[in-house]
Amino acid sequence: MYKNFWYACGQSTSITAKPRKMKMLGQNLVAYRREDGEALVMSDLCIHRGGALSGGWIEDGCLRCPYHGWKFDKDGKCVEIPANGKTKTVPSRARVDAYPTAEKYGFTWVFLGELPEEERPPIPDFPGWDTENFRPVYGEYTWAGNFRRVVENSLDPAHASWVHRNSFGNNQEPEVPDFTVETTQWGSAAEMVLSSPKLKGLWGAKREVRNEIKLYTGYSMPNLTYIHMTLANGKMHNRLYNIAVPIDEETTITHWVILRDFFMSPFFDRDTHRRTMKIFYEDAPVVASQRPELIPEHISGELHIKADALQIAYRKHCQSIEAQGWSIDMDQFRTLEGKRATIIPCPGRRSEEKKNQWVFPEVPMTPGLSSDGPAVAPQNQPTPTAPLAK
Repeated sequence: MYKNFWYACGQSTSITAKPRKMKMLGQNLVAYRREDGEALVMSDLCIHRGGALSGGWIEDGCLRCPYHGWKFDKDGKCVEIPANGKTKTVPSRARVDAYPTAEKYGFTWVFLGELPEEERPPIPDFPGWDTENFRPVYGEYTWAGNFRRVVENSLDPAHASWVHRNSFGNNQEPEVPDFTVETTQWGSAAEMVLSSPKLKGLWGAKREVRNEIKLYTGYSMPNLTYIHMTLANGKMHNRLYNIAVPIDEETTITHWVILRDFFMSPFFDRDTHRRTMKIFYEDAPVVASQRPELIPEHISGELHIKADALQIAYRKHCQSIEAQGWSIDMDQFRTLEGKRATIIPCPGRRSEEKKNQWVFPEVPMTPGLSSDGPAVAPQNQPTPTAPLAK
């Protein structure tokens, strides 16, 4: 799991004036929305006695801890300790980590890391985002699996013929044609054409004789995948965006949105949601059964074929990120869990004069190879692959 990226908290409408407990990257967080509409996300751990701030309430735009009534402002600074009375100064170390937030694509995003604004990677790009000519439908799904396994499942064209043989896959024509992967700094993508059976119901009634799906699919680091589907000889288009957010090493929640340019009436939203969730239901038991649960450290740790080129590109991007030292050391984290609180650092920790002004230490990180700037992948080049099976 990686710090220094933007992660989706869920749909923007899910963040309200009532504090909401969330878990990302193994961290307990609290999110709420101020009266002016600004979304705030902080560590859910009160630095006094470890109480959950999410059990508290909002006063004057500040968050009141339910345990001893400590009051924290939007920057995570404690502005009131009731037991001390009104005359004593609040200690400078009385502060919790507060993280930058943004609203985009109908989701609230939080930046979990200490990088200043000018050094942060962008919010993952949604190629082809268009809500004027397409109708969006939102949803979410929770997996029993590591987020990287979930991401790679979405980048795997070969599994569709088998795992999704009862929906859109065609195991009578399972061959995946050759395709070229185009790689940029923060992602990769490819175009391909797959065979599919005739769709059933309303969507199938719109299909013509040629049963094929044209796909434009790819990812944006660290956890967005997208699939643009062209159906019915170019007359129907879907664009599915999946944000696989790691709750912890073993659990992932996907916040998704699908766009369609046909059957635009809200009446068809329920059918769109049902069809999309069916895909997750088909994938879930396969992803949960994968061993090892975590992606092997080395690309050569599993055998690959040509159809795996997007997954290999993703693994190379992950290696580049890990070289920056942005990967949480989960072995150390598990050792400390329950014994000592460790926190993903917020940007407020970056300034030297405040280095010792924090109660809880930073989460342990895996040493990187370099700390100079963001991870960079070769741009617009076919992605090299690991040794392939013949």
